[in-house]
Amino acid sequence: MTVVIARKDLLAGTAQPTALSVPALIVDIPDQPDDYIVEGYIDLSQMLNGDEIIVEELIAVDGQSRNPLTRATIANEQSEPILRFHSKTIRRDGKYRVQLTQIKGTVRKYPYFFIVLHFGAV
Repeated sequence: MTVVIARKDLLAGTAQPTALSVPALIVDIPDQPDDYIVEGYIDLSQMLNGDEIIVEELIAVDGQSRNPLTRATIANEQSEPILRFHSKTIRRDGKYRVQLTQIKGTVRKYPYFFIVLHFGAV
């Protein structure tokens, strides 16, 4: 069996928390027909000194319960503001999610771009 990329989905936009300590959903992928690869970027260039965010990446390894894969606390203005999420293969029911919570400072807007590559077979 040859595995191919059957299709791709582009997930792009701008996330903005509604208030401090309220998570803003960046990516939320429900169950899919087949396994997939996901990767992406969040632009933190709007952050200024005094701002602090938590970025969380979650997956359901067991296909049921989401748990943290990565969790980063980022504070102040960023000299290298692009946050990269490396490629990961996610099982069809992995329920991949990325969320951003601003916990200090002025609520900002955070542009993002993710790509989802869906497997297929020929």
